[in-house]
Parts: sequence; structure tokens; C-alpha cells
Amino acid sequence: MDEARSGFQVDALPNTGTSNYLLVGDNAYGYTYAASSAYLSYIGDVDVYLMELDYGSSYSLVTGSAAPLYSPGPYNSNFALLNRYGTILAFSTDYGSYSGLSFTATDTRYYVAEYSDSLGYYSIRLANNTITEQNGLGETIIPGHVYSARIDYSSDVDIYDFYAQAGHVYFVKLTTQVQDLYLDVEYMDLRVDNLVATGSGAYYFTAGATGAYSLHLSSNSFHQIGNYSFVAGEIVAALVAATPGSRAEGSSGSTGFTFTVSLAQPVTSAQSVGWSVVGSGAHPADAADFAGGVLPSGTLTFTAGEASKVVTVNVAADALVEPDEGFSLVLGSPSVGLMLGSATAAATILNDDVSLPLLTGTAGNDALVGTNGVDTLNGGPGGQDTLTGGAGADRFEVMAGTAAITDLGAGGAAHSWSRAGPLPPPRWQQPGPPPPRARMLGRPAWWRQASA
Repeated sequence: MDEARSGFQVDALPNTGTSNYLLVGDNAYGYTYAASSAYLSYIGDVDVYLMELDYGSSYSLVTGSAAPLYSPGPYNSNFALLNRYGTILAFSTDYGSYSGLSFTATDTRYYVAEYSDSLGYYSIRLANNTITEQNGLGETIIPGHVYSARIDYSSDVDIYDFYAQAGHVYFVKLTTQVQDLYLDVEYMDLRVDNLVATGSGAYYFTAGATGAYSLHLSSNSFHQIGNYSFVAGEIVAALVAATPGSRAEGSSGSTGFTFTVSLAQPVTSAQSVGWSVVGSGAHPADAADFAGGVLPSGTLTFTAGEASKVVTVNVAADALVEPDEGFSLVLGSPSVGLMLGSATAAATILNDDVSLPLLTGTAGNDALVGTNGVDTLNGGPGGQDTLTGGAGADRFEVMAGTAAITDLGAGGAAHSWSRAGPLPPPRWQQPGPPPPRARMLGRPAWWRQASA
């Protein structure tokens, strides 16, 4: 790991001096708290970094003041190059504002020891002069854009810049051949979050402060190389609301209930979220209440720039008298760039059917008069009854005895007939107006048996 991985922020501790790795293309920062001079033979603070390099490649090391990022900086900063056994191979050359050294690796492990003859914050950077990288260091991340590059060599690090707002959540959707790809998120060039990716997947980061961040990608073992690609952006909340929340179910066909699924902001790349309907409330709706006899479900896909979608749930109309029934549309299975906000919206199917008024006679002679609505007139167990319906599509039941039946037809015209009720009594329902004053001694073709 580099200095950011180990949590090294202002100085390397003496007992961890060789556990801070310097990666190619990355900046390490430290603080010289006691002056050192290789030439005047006094040693104060020396910060040591390990470098894993490619045999035969040419490298450059440069060190200088970290100001204005960190102040104050030292008057000068220097370093020594050491082999894997700790033997000094060379000292940096002082060029005034910075010191540097170029060398060709004849081994795979080296150390660099940073020191200064004054106090202050320094930076040190390692570059590979042999291999031209596929990505540009410091490339700015455009949300939703796909970036493709490669970990080209040992200790290679690719750096991308982005801007983040405090408290917001960001994602990186990664595809890679590097099975130990290391993701390091830095703020002001110091680590704030990191993880080792075990291959392709989605990874998340919450910004602790508002400002400029950088994403560093490297091999965790410093030796794996390979291609990678990623897309990054801010996580967007998905919210659902019913518009309106209650509707009458209707008497035929189906009635559409609409739900609006909105995003906190337009997405920068294609995103999706699933939805499903479940019964809810004191009287939950079931599959039979919906068109097709199944509980509806589906998936919404938002293309780049979209922030709202409408879902229509079709409720099956019927003529059954039943209580108001409830159901909810529930969001689930958001894609990488989405998170669930208000994920449930409730709706109510309002019953719009009415019970048939039932007028029932006694064993004696009864006179029953219906309303202008849909009525059921039952003469009872006996007697000579008079059943008079209103303007609605009425039902007449003759259980026993006889009944004189009068019903109002189209335009309010009266139609009358009589009926003798056998035992056990059949029950007939009128599908249309009978001929005026027809005497019913049998069952005409235009009567339908309702129940036995």
C-alpha cells in the first residue's frame, strides 16, 4: 500500500518506516519534524518508502515542498535510493525548488529515504519512464461516462479526479481482469476510504466533506496487471407516490391506478428499479382484484437524463358488493446507481356497488312495492301477493301461493302478469319486459332460472 493506504497523513512512525509503499504516478506526503543532513552527519527524521518495480524499466523520483497544499514546506527536501538490503545506492540531486534522481531498475525492490535539513511538509513522486500508460493521470470523471484503461506494470496507479458533496453517496461499477484491484478514494490527497475489489462489482463511497476527490486504482499485491473499465456517479434516490391514492373500481372492464416513480435528480447513465403490487390495509386486495387475475409487477428503466416514470396498475371492475380494499406498489431491486427512498405507495379500491334491496312477504297476503332502483321482491311462503317493481331491473321471487306482478318497463310503462308458485319454488329472474298482462302458467323462454 502507499502512504494513503496505511493512514500515513503527516509522518511515518519509526516502527512502520518500511510499510509505506510508493506507487508509480502517485504523490506521497509527509512531514519532516527533525532536520537531517547526509553530508553533515546528523540524522533527525527520515521517512522510508518501499517501491516494487519492474526489472529493466527506467524510473524518476522527484521530491519538493508540499506547499501550498500543506504548509509550511521545508526549504529543501532530499532523498536517498537504497537497495533491498538497505544499502544506499545514490542521493538525489538538488535542483533548487525540488530534488530528483533517475535510475534503471536492476532489481524489483527498492527503498527511498526522504529527509530534509529543515522542517515542513514535503511531497515525493515516482514515475515510470519506460511504459506509456493508457490513461491520463488526473483525468476528471464525468458521471455516467465509461472509462477504460489498464494497470500496466508493477506498482502502477491510475488516478481520476471527481467532485463530491458532503453526505452524498457515490458508486463505482467496475469490470476488471485484475482480481485484487485496489480502490483508494482520497480527499486533499489523503485517504478517506478504500477497499480491495475482488474482481468486477459495484462499490460505494460516502463523501465526508465537499470538495475535490481522487480515485486511485492499483493492484493490491503490486504485481497483477490487466485491463479494467468503470462507470461512476452519484447514487440517486428513487421515490414512488400514488396519483390519486383512491379510485372507484368501476362496473365493467378495468380501472387504471397510476403511480409516479420519481428520482431525486436525473440519472447520468441507464438505471432500473423493479416494482410489485401487494395487498395492504384492513381489507387487502388479492390477485382476483386485478386485470388478468395476477398481482402486477415489472421493471422501470430510466435512460440518461430521465427523472420520472409512471406505472399504471389496472384493477378489474366487478358488480360485487365488497368493502374498500387496499394495495401498495413497492419498489425493489434498484440498479447500481439508484437507492430506494420512499419505496412504498398505498392506494384504495373504493367499492361502488350497492346491495339489492330485499322486500320479503309473509305467509299471508302481502303487497310489496319496490323502489326506482334494483330490488328483489319475495312474496314469502304463501298468500296471494301483489308485487310491484319500480323503474329498476328488479327480481321477483314467488315461493308459494300466487302473486300478481307488476313491473315498470322502458319509459315507465307498466307490465303486469300473475304467477302461481309451485313447491319447491323455482326462482326466476326477469331479463326483459314481458308482454302486457301475460298469464304465466308455465315457464316462458324469456325467463331464466336464477336458483333452485
